[in-house]
Amino acid sequence: MTMNNFSRRDISRLAAFGLGASFLGSASAVGAEPAKGRVAGASSALALDHIVWAVPDLDAGIRTIADLTGIEPVSGGKAPGREQSHNALISLGDGAYLEIFSPARAGGGGRWGKLVEDGQPRIVSYALRVTDRFAALKPAIEAAGYSFTGPRAMGRVRPDGGAVNWELLNIAGTPIDDALPFFIDWLGSTPHPSESSPKGATIDSFSVAHPRAGELAAIYAGIGVQTPVLASNKAAINLVLDTPRGKIWLS
Repeated sequence: MTMNNFSRRDISRLAAFGLGASFLGSASAVGAEPAKGRVAGASSALALDHIVWAVPDLDAGIRTIADLTGIEPVSGGKAPGREQSHNALISLGDGAYLEIFSPARAGGGGRWGKLVEDGQPRIVSYALRVTDRFAALKPAIEAAGYSFTGPRAMGRVRPDGGAVNWELLNIAGTPIDDALPFFIDWLGSTPHPSESSPKGATIDSFSVAHPRAGELAAIYAGIGVQTPVLASNKAAINLVLDTPRGKIWLS
């Protein structure tokens, strides 16, 4: 597996923040190389919307991203009934953004909360965007032999007082549901977080690694997801960013 422009010092620096574990395992591509820049589905109906980097402590996560990238994340706003924001955002360009997400502030528990119980931040999932309220996606999922949950209506109030609303849909009934993206429709809410969040970072590569890579790649193909899949002894979602302070690896 190539390490792009990372030196041993770079990898050590990332590992110290809990960001570089996937460099230590072996991985090989299944059907594609890690995507450069924008990641989309089989048609323009699916596009990368955001990548969720869950953290045990939101303030510490914000400081880490600011230190590594030179870009200061901003609050995504507050969900109804919440006293504090549970996330912070930076733009990744081309309609995508990174969400630094605190399961503890969002109510704790759940799969994402369990994934950071060891005190290490990690990418826990990613969202692909649609604009038709899942009209094309739902029959595609069913035609592939799977089911879905949702759509679920959600929303929050931005720090500037504006409201954003969206719906989420998840695939269910596959052997490896946890390795699948979820899907979002912003219902026309503007501005999109990729437009209102601090800019300066862009995606160099993005991929999903999994011990059952062949099965995962087949599921992706069946529902029109083109995110590259890597065979690995450890499941991980891997993101390399170009930033004002150079390349960084999040996983």
